[in-house]
Amino acid sequence: MGMRIEPVTDFGVFDKPLRNIRASLDGEAVTLDLIPETTRLVSRASWSDMTDVEQRIVFGDKDVAREIVESDKCLRVNFDPVWGWVTYREVSDGSFPTIDMTDWPRLADTRFYYPFGRIIHSPWLATVPDYQWPTAGNFVHFRILSATTCMDIISNEPEGGWRDNLKRS
Repeated sequence: MGMRIEPVTDFGVFDKPLRNIRASLDGEAVTLDLIPETTRLVSRASWSDMTDVEQRIVFGDKDVAREIVESDKCLRVNFDPVWGWVTYREVSDGSFPTIDMTDWPRLADTRFYYPFGRIIHSPWLATVPDYQWPTAGNFVHFRILSATTCMDIISNEPEGGWRDNLKRS
């Protein structure tokens, strides 16, 4: 059986790519806030302190442009226990789990990858020794993609839900 990818839709379906991921580690548990992007139209007039050259770089030659900002909602997911967690830039060269992204599902009617997926028949998951598997639940390999970051996590199925996007104190 070959590796395949399934979108994680247990908490609802993403319709925008992730703008940001906030993470915290507590022992063997990882909590992630998955923050989708929101697109707003911004007029050039609101950027009056910019030079014409700067405005053309930001907005192009049109009268309006799209400003990408973080959503006011985020999906908070808790992974517990975590066997492995790797965070890297999407364009990094390194020893992270290799996945052929040509088969990765896309967001509906966009060029963007679905931001949260399960890797079925993962070669990385296959390296977990039997004696390190949890006594309750089963480990799963997840991949999460944001605008600049990629995370691979081996853990039990996460728990979570949507909440207001508040910065942690």
